[in-house]
Amino acid sequence: MIEVLISIFVLLIGIVGTMGLFINSLKNSMDARDNVIATQLAQEGIELVRNIRDTNLAVGKPAFDTGTGLPAFNLSPSCSISYGDTTINCSSATFPLYISAGGYYTHTAGGTATKFKRQIIVDTKTANQLTVTSEVIWLGASGSFPAVASCTTANKCIAAKVTLITK
Repeated sequence: MIEVLISIFVLLIGIVGTMGLFINSLKNSMDARDNVIATQLAQEGIELVRNIRDTNLAVGKPAFDTGTGLPAFNLSPSCSISYGDTTINCSSATFPLYISAGGYYTHTAGGTATKFKRQIIVDTKTANQLTVTSEVIWLGASGSFPAVASCTTANKCIAAKVTLITK
């Protein structure tokens, strides 16, 4: 009888240990997925701003004129942009991201809410250059965006930065 109890106890310890490993592995997998999505959303923010610049330059307009939401050299520090936008919203930037009916991440409410928030920070570097930073935070992060310098995956924050030529 004692041998059976000892065997059950050893088996129970093995099962509990295996379950702990499984749960930890699942958590790490979900964290890695969130990191990948946030990285792609940060890169997408940069690409969307670059697309507006390139489209304007291709048709002979200033890179960022008043029609794009970025008046030349009068830039708001925090903006938002969504897939398909032709302007950058710096006046009343809304940062939560939703999944639209088409499957794209957008700042327009009405789609499926996600755990991600994205802001675009635009800064004048020189008369012909803008520094654009796309910062993404996700659920579990504090409600506000941290300083870009302290943005790490440990605090559920990803940032991408680029300098764009405007002329």
